[in-house]
Amino acid sequence: MIIKKTAEFDCAHLLSNHMGGCQNLHGHTYKIIVGVSDSKDNLIKTGSSTGMIIDFKDLKRSLNNLISQLDHAFVYNSTDSFQVKLTALLQNEGKKTFEMKTETTVENMAQLFLIMLKNEIPNVHCIEIWETPTSSCYLEASELEL
Repeated sequence: MIIKKTAEFDCAHLLSNHMGGCQNLHGHTYKIIVGVSDSKDNLIKTGSSTGMIIDFKDLKRSLNNLISQLDHAFVYNSTDSFQVKLTALLQNEGKKTFEMKTETTVENMAQLFLIMLKNEIPNVHCIEIWETPTSSCYLEASELEL
């Protein structure tokens, strides 16, 4: 059994080595869907969350903790010298940034965000991140190398 929670956030990034338009600074409205799983026989048995895998409000809180770091931020690759220089300029002007140690592709975001969520919700099953209305990355926790 899997429950899912959906949220959206806006951020900017660039892919320095991309041969097309994505090498330029640009932004997306991302949609993120997080799935949490457990067996129907293992639902919460006591308290206000009885009969649930996880209370949606708790899942929302964890998702919002992640999104609050990203929303309206410049997401940058800290191994790319150009992006580090751009980030320093933005930070000196008080602008919001979010560090990744890899290319800021939706595939790498899915891996990082799933790891971050798994620290708060051990039975996170999957994540899907939509970069555009027609392009997404789906990743199951079982595919992570922790």
